[in-house]
Amino acid sequence: MRILLALCTAAAVLCGVAQAQELAPMTLEAAVVRAVESNPALRAARIDLDSAEAALRAAGVPAHNPSLSAGAGARLSSAGPSVDAQVGLTVPLDVGGSARRARIRESARRDEARAGLRAAELDVAVAVRVAFAEAIAAEQRLGMADDALGLSRRIEEVARRRHELGEASVLEPNSAALDRAAAEGRLETARGEREQAMQRLRAVLGVPGDEPLALTPDPSPAWPDDLPDDIESLSRHALEARADLAAARDGAQAADANVAATRADGLPPVTVGGGWEREGDEANVVGGSVSVELPVQRGQLPVARAEQTAGRAALHADTLALQVERDVRAALAGWKAAAARHGVSTGEALDLAEENRRLVVRAYEAGEVELSAVLAMQRQVLAARAAAIEAELALQQAGARMEQALGVAVFSATPG
Repeated sequence: MRILLALCTAAAVLCGVAQAQELAPMTLEAAVVRAVESNPALRAARIDLDSAEAALRAAGVPAHNPSLSAGAGARLSSAGPSVDAQVGLTVPLDVGGSARRARIRESARRDEARAGLRAAELDVAVAVRVAFAEAIAAEQRLGMADDALGLSRRIEEVARRRHELGEASVLEPNSAALDRAAAEGRLETARGEREQAMQRLRAVLGVPGDEPLALTPDPSPAWPDDLPDDIESLSRHALEARADLAAARDGAQAADANVAATRADGLPPVTVGGGWEREGDEANVVGGSVSVELPVQRGQLPVARAEQTAGRAALHADTLALQVERDVRAALAGWKAAAARHGVSTGEALDLAEENRRLVVRAYEAGEVELSAVLAMQRQVLAARAAAIEAELALQQAGARMEQALGVAVFSATPG
């Protein structure tokens, strides 16, 4: 019996440990690692890279295979039956360098896929930062709504007690009840918004919709000391680091190489051959041959389409290079505005508002102030807390946009 009890206890402990591990708080860094493993966009980018590497390996073999032929037949004559036999081998020549040009093209496509994977990794990391910050903000709004409802119920109880003691008119408990009902509605709204935010985060992470998540807020992002804050330096940094720009340029090179390979494929094929033949009992015959296809159709249509693709790829790369500076300017302006807003909204004003609310509630319970003063202070505190939550969210979003504009994760989360 004691053994059975010990086993049950151990099983319960193990289940508790497993559940605790399952619900272990997830940091932003851990969320990014999880997304890198499971995000569908990254998995697709890895498939593209594997395919590009396989295509490059395949481009190293000859474009056309040699051909071997053999034949035999019976010859019937007045001298008696005999056998005719022949063997031939033909080898197509790569006079236009199609295989070499194909390797150049596939190498550029492989480089494009590699850069595309790096760009996808940054995009996912940025998306995780934004979704994580939105989920944290939604949880904080829910906590604020829950706190507000608790205080509203407390105020309603005090108002009813004061009315029962004849210290206040019926207007006070009625007003307090209306405020409590409004707080209940805000709480339900906050619950729905939190669930929506968590589902957006799960989508970015690539996990099932019912997987439990417990999030740990990260410190506010801070501008690195070694990162310049002028447009020229940041733009140069972005032009060197942006993986999407590197992918666009590699794509343009691949498109140019494809034009050359398509032109080479359109050249008239040349085939050389040799063979041995024996007709009956006669002497062996050894011969060779050279064949050249008449260039009636030289692949003008595929070349024209390849040139169109190359032109569009070059235009895309040039346009994206011009877009980089605009992205940096917009992201830097957004960061500076968000940082200034964060400094104002998360300073001592929030602590002062909370202290004033505690004092007003205490004074109301003592019968020193009216209910209107409590409700006004409650609205002020809620506005201050909401401003702090939104300012933190805006700073996280601005940091994500800055990283995307620069093409690299530059923010270290340090206490602000």
